[in-house]
Amino acid sequence: MLSWADRLASDTATARSFLDALEVLALASGPNLARLPELAPRRTVVDVGGGLGTYAVQLANAGSSVTLIDIPRVIDWASEKVGDVPGVTLVAADVFAHPSVGVEASSVNSVLISHMLHDLDHSRGVDLLRRARSALEPGGKLVVNDFAGDFGPGAFGPLFDLMMRVETGGAAYSLSSLEAMIEEAGFVDPRRADFEEPLTVIVATNPGDDT
Repeated sequence: MLSWADRLASDTATARSFLDALEVLALASGPNLARLPELAPRRTVVDVGGGLGTYAVQLANAGSSVTLIDIPRVIDWASEKVGDVPGVTLVAADVFAHPSVGVEASSVNSVLISHMLHDLDHSRGVDLLRRARSALEPGGKLVVNDFAGDFGPGAFGPLFDLMMRVETGGAAYSLSSLEAMIEEAGFVDPRRADFEEPLTVIVATNPGDDT
């Protein structure tokens, strides 16, 4: 089972096509995250693993300052598309290695993690969330944008779950499992924002202590 970094290295063209497809999907059917006061306007936001910058641009256009963090090759591609967008800063970093996902600790209002947790097993997901929490100021907000396995029409959830377990070692976590992971990472008061299923957008707060 190849990691995303390995896939980028071994089949660069397919990886780029995959990111392009994700951008099309986000633009066509993704949530309007700029609706959330936790992300816009006038917020300082870290977009963790933000890919080609779809949501970073959305939030910057709504008046927030967004730092998009991703690995170097993806940042090179993102720079071609959004490098000149006012309000968007691109940073190359390994969000799974940096203690606060590529920015200074306690330096931002908000962190966005979009469509990453379903690619990760439980322990790695919680670890990423803890690193994201380190980036947040006390009272700062986490926003997770994902698909919960118990939402969506028909067999959507079970089929998505099977695909994630086979392809990535992750899972289509249920809403309660996602909320439990967020709380395990030290956040409080996770709640699902009002977006239509199968969109799953969860907002939580960094209490600013060692809870």
